[in-house]
Amino acid sequence: MSHNAPLRAALAAALLLLLTADAALADKVVGNAAYNAGNYAVALKELLPEAAKGNADAQAKVGLIYLHGKGTARNYAQAGKWLTAAARAGNPEAQRNLAQMYRLGLGLPNDDGKALQWYRLAAEQGDSQAQYNVGQLLMEGRGGRKDVPQALKLFAQAAQGGSIAAALRLGDIYASGEGVPADAHQASTWYERAAIDGDPVAQQKLGVMYRDGVGVPADPLRAASLFRQSAEAGNAWSQYYLGALYRDGIAVARDFDIARQWFAKASAQGNAEAMTAIGSMFRDAQGGRRNYQAAMSWYLKAAAAKDGTASYKIGTLYRCGWGVKQDYSEAMSWFHKGADQGDASSMYGIATLQRRGEGVSADTANARDWYVKAWQLGLQAAKPWATTPISRWSTIGGKRNCSKQFPNA
Repeated sequence: MSHNAPLRAALAAALLLLLTADAALADKVVGNAAYNAGNYAVALKELLPEAAKGNADAQAKVGLIYLHGKGTARNYAQAGKWLTAAARAGNPEAQRNLAQMYRLGLGLPNDDGKALQWYRLAAEQGDSQAQYNVGQLLMEGRGGRKDVPQALKLFAQAAQGGSIAAALRLGDIYASGEGVPADAHQASTWYERAAIDGDPVAQQKLGVMYRDGVGVPADPLRAASLFRQSAEAGNAWSQYYLGALYRDGIAVARDFDIARQWFAKASAQGNAEAMTAIGSMFRDAQGGRRNYQAAMSWYLKAAAAKDGTASYKIGTLYRCGWGVKQDYSEAMSWFHKGADQGDASSMYGIATLQRRGEGVSADTANARDWYVKAWQLGLQAAKPWATTPISRWSTIGGKRNCSKQFPNA
């Protein structure tokens, strides 16, 4: 069937009205049919006369045609003119889009106050997208005073009206404790609502909660299912997480080839952690022969994408001379790059070189400071060095043996 068939059928039905209705009604019907069929050039021609007569629905449609440049050149001045007329007449779609023009400064002055005003009017008529947008402005205190309780109420209304964005936003608010006490269970409830509706980001975030047992009982199988749905929809983080499950054999049979495939998909989207993961698979001979050069190549890509863990791993290759000439100065340089990005392992690496005087003068006091920083970021390997008096460090352990194939990362 031709893609114009729906339009031809709608126009044919509309033309029958010419026998029993006046020309104005026919123009309106033909215009609406064309608009609904996506023939915006015809719709604009037929609806403009109705808009000029004060028909709010026609004004809203004409405004949207000009706003998005469908069937004609984009014209913000005309869009603002017709959407304002329709919005004043009470059309909620026009109110919401006019608010958007003010919020983004599209042909109208950037004015959060006016945006909030028009969004509110649409929200009061049950427009879920407008309810979400009012909530966003209230959470940020834009266009008026900040009002977290009212924002949460509007987000909930929008979510109940089918807004996936609102459900996801509520999940993020409760997960992070943004303006409210953090509540992982509440977060999981809202993520679940958005995930059921197929949102890949919500599936990814809910999957992490099931993987880690945060806010919900730990359930690796459920996590794997959510990651898979999200990954297949193109979510890079889920592709990385799913790859990690296959690499580690968690909730799925261990399969290094499948793991690498998912890491590669995530890497292609710029996910630096996935790049680091591929590098480590080459380093650790997972799914093939050990290849330090390939490992270094992937680590360098990840480090360029600002992954601090990759900087630590590069530093360790240089410190231990794995695949490269041993170079403590180069190792220290990479550890500092990782530490600057907040990587705890890199901080541990700096401390270790300073404690041992490898490539630098021994400095136990400064080493201790770095161990403390690493421990405060959650690296348990740093705890003994951070909590034991320096005078007793000799009781903790000896020098790490770089003849071992891989570091304790």
